[in-house]
Amino acid sequence: MTGVEADGVHITFRQGVVKLPFDELPAEIQQQYKRESAKPVEAPIGSAENGAGALKQVGDTTSFPQFPISSPVAIGLLAGFVVVLKVAADNWVTDRKREQRRTFYRDEYLKSDDWKRKRAVVLQRDRYRCVYCGVRASQVHHKRYAPRNIGREPIEWLVSVCEGCHRKQHKL
Repeated sequence: MTGVEADGVHITFRQGVVKLPFDELPAEIQQQYKRESAKPVEAPIGSAENGAGALKQVGDTTSFPQFPISSPVAIGLLAGFVVVLKVAADNWVTDRKREQRRTFYRDEYLKSDDWKRKRAVVLQRDRYRCVYCGVRASQVHHKRYAPRNIGREPIEWLVSVCEGCHRKQHKL
């Protein structure tokens, strides 16, 4: 525990800070950190301010982590909550970055002169024939995508395809 405020506690760990409201903590912890003051106060680790402005010791400050929960169930629930928050945040960030790459690819890269030149080279290399069925090719398919370097994929990753085979490749 790294801080106590009027409405909850702060727990700092390597990936960030979690604020837990008092009403979501077990009753024994709520009693132990019960505050008479309604304003947030910067308090040293393991201490809380009483109504008169004096600091009082609320837990063992010599051991890590400094969190005065004696129940393994409460500790497990709290740890689970922190893990779930981290996983959710990581998933959100990953999805957001992926969507930004897709938007850039769709809205900018496929309309660029670089892509038009690369597309023409691939179609000429394959003699305007679909590599899957042999009919006239009108599109270029990425066999692989460069995950973080859009536009830097090698020519070997691109093949000429007809519209029908391109749909099959993307399972549309």
